[in-house]
Amino acid sequence: MFVAMLASCQAACVGVAAIATRDAFSAFSSRSAEFPIYSLVLIAGSGFGIALFRWSERVVAEALGQDYAAAVRLRLFEHVSRLPQSELVHRRTGGLSLRFVGDLSAVRNWISQGATRLLSAAIVMPIVGFMLFHINKSLALAVLVPIVMGLGFIAAMGPVLLSAHGSLRQKRAQLAADATERIKHVAELRLLGRFGREKKQIKQSNQVMISAALHRRRWSSLLRVVPDITSGLAVALVLGVALNGSISGADAAGTLAAMGMLIQMLRELGSVWDRYCAWRAAYVRCMALLEIRPMPKTVTRSQGQRVPVAGTEIRLSRISHRGLRQINVVIEAGQKIGITGPNGSGKSTLIKLIAGMDRPSRGSILLDQLSHMKWTRTLNKRIVYVGSGSPILQGSLRKTLTMGAHPRPDDAKIESVARHFGLEQVLTRLDGLDGRIAENGGNLSSGEIKRVLLVRAALTPADLLLLDDLDQTLDDSGIRLADELIHKNEATVLVVSRNDQLLAALDTIWRLEDGELVEQKQVPVAKKFAAAG
Repeated sequence: MFVAMLASCQAACVGVAAIATRDAFSAFSSRSAEFPIYSLVLIAGSGFGIALFRWSERVVAEALGQDYAAAVRLRLFEHVSRLPQSELVHRRTGGLSLRFVGDLSAVRNWISQGATRLLSAAIVMPIVGFMLFHINKSLALAVLVPIVMGLGFIAAMGPVLLSAHGSLRQKRAQLAADATERIKHVAELRLLGRFGREKKQIKQSNQVMISAALHRRRWSSLLRVVPDITSGLAVALVLGVALNGSISGADAAGTLAAMGMLIQMLRELGSVWDRYCAWRAAYVRCMALLEIRPMPKTVTRSQGQRVPVAGTEIRLSRISHRGLRQINVVIEAGQKIGITGPNGSGKSTLIKLIAGMDRPSRGSILLDQLSHMKWTRTLNKRIVYVGSGSPILQGSLRKTLTMGAHPRPDDAKIESVARHFGLEQVLTRLDGLDGRIAENGGNLSSGEIKRVLLVRAALTPADLLLLDDLDQTLDDSGIRLADELIHKNEATVLVVSRNDQLLAALDTIWRLEDGELVEQKQVPVAKKFAAAG
C-alpha cells in the first residue's frame, strides 16, 4: 500500500512537471509573457519530489524484500531440519546451501527490485499516459506506440531469459557443491596427490558457470538497451508529428518531459523481467525442496522445566528401510541394548529410525505405545542421540557441551563433568568454558570430540539414549567412561558398538547382518559384572 502511494506521488510530480514545462516553453515563445518563475519553481520542485518519493520507494521495497527473504529462509531452515536423513544424504551440501544464499538473494531482489517496481510502473504509466493525452493526443500516440512496442519485445524475451537463469542457477549449484565438498579435505587431497586433479575439476565447473553467466548477461543486457532504442524512436516521432502537424513547441517540450518518466519505467520493467526470471529459477528449486514430506514436529523443551527421567518401551513392527528388512522386536523400558554387526548391515540406519531422524519405508515404531510425535508431546519426553557425526558448532566450549541440556547446568557442574570425562586439558588449552570451539571441532582431536559428546550426553537428561559408534577413537579410559554413562542412566539405552568390553556390560546384544536381526543374545549376569569390574 505504501509503495502504491509513493508511486502515485511520483506520477503526480511527473504530471506537474510536464504541464509546467509546457507553460514555461509557451512563455519563451511569447515575448510579451511574464517570466515563468512559477513554472520553473514547479519543475524544480517536481524533480525534487520525484527523487524523494523514488528514494523512499526503494528503501521501503528493500525492507519488504529483506523481510520476505528472511521469512522464506527460516521456513526453509525449519523444513530442512525436519527432512528424513535418507533425503538429506542424497543432496550435496553446497547445492543445498545455495538455497539459503543465492536463491534467497533472488527472492529478495524480486520483491525489492521486481514486484514493487512492477506495481509502481502499473500505477505511474497509466497516469502519465493520461497526462500525455491531456497535453496533445497526437503527441501522446507518438510516444505510446514505441513504448508499447518496447513492452512487447521485453515480454517476448521471457522464455529465453527464464531458460538462461535456470541454466545459470544449475551451474552455480554444481560449482558450490564441488568446491564445498573438496575444501573440507584440501590438505588430505594434497597428501593423496589429488590436488591438481581436483583443482582442474573446480576450474572446469567454474568455466561452465562463467559460460552460463555470460549467456544470461547477453539476453538481460538486451533488455537494458530496449529503452534506449525506444527513447530515440519516440523522440523522433514526437518531433516529426509536432513539425508536421504544426503543433506548438511548448506541447512537444511537455510531452518529452513526461516521456522521460515512461522511458525510465520501461527501463525498470526490463530489470523487473530479469529479476522475475531469476526468482522463478530459484522458486522452482526451493519448492522442490519444500514439497518433500518432512518428519513430524517435536516439542521444544522448556528451559526451566525439570521432568523425571524414565525408561522407554520401544516396539519395532516389521521395519524395512534402506537395507533393513522386517525388523520386529520389543525393547523393555530401561533395557541396555548393544547393536553390532558388519559394515553396511543397517546398525546406524536402525538407530536413526528409532531416534526419529528418518521414517521407515515400511512398518511402524512406537515409543511407550505412541508415535514419535505424540511421545515427545507427552510429559516432555526426551530422546538424546549422539553419533560420530553429531554437530560441533562454532562457539564457546560451554555452548558445545550443553547443546540439548534444558535447563542448562551452572558452570561449576559443567566443569566438573567435563573434567570427569577427561577434558581437563581442553579446559586449560581454551582458557575455560568461554574458550572458542572451531567449526566442526577443528581445534579438537578426534578423541576429544568424542569426550565432548559424552559430556553432552551426561549433561542432558534422557528417557531414551542412543549412542551410535561413539566408542570409536576412544582409549580405554574413554571406553570406561562411556560404560559409566550407560549404566548410571535410567533411560532405555541403545548402543552401536564393536567394542567387546562395552558390549559385555549391556543386557542384550543384537547382531545385524544384511539388514536382518539374526541374533538377540542375553549377556550373562556374571559376564556383565566382570566387564563392569
